Amino acid sequence: MCEHEWMGDLYTAQHCHHFNPRHPTGNVRDCGSETCSRSANHKHKNVSDCECREAYTMSNRIQNTFRTRCPQCDPQAHPPEL
Repeated sequence: MCEHEWMGDLYTAQHCHHFNPRHPTGNVRDCGSETCSRSANHKHKNVSDCECREAYTMSNRIQNTFRTRCPQCDPQAHPPEL
C-alpha cells in the first residue's frame, strides 16, 4: 500500500483529537507492489479496466495546532467560509 503525505490542522480539545487534512504535500512513498494500482511497479499500467486495488494510507503532517474543537465536533464555533 502506497503512502501519501497530507498537510493539515490538528484540533486538540476535550473529546476532540481530530486531524483535518488541508492539501497533499506531494510526498509519496511507493510500496513497489505489482498489484497496487498507485505503484510505479503496477503490472497493468495500460489496461483501462484493471481490478487491482487503489488503496493507500495517509501520513499526516501537522501545519497548525488548535486547542479548540474541530468543525465536525462543534459547527457553531466554525462558520462556513464564503
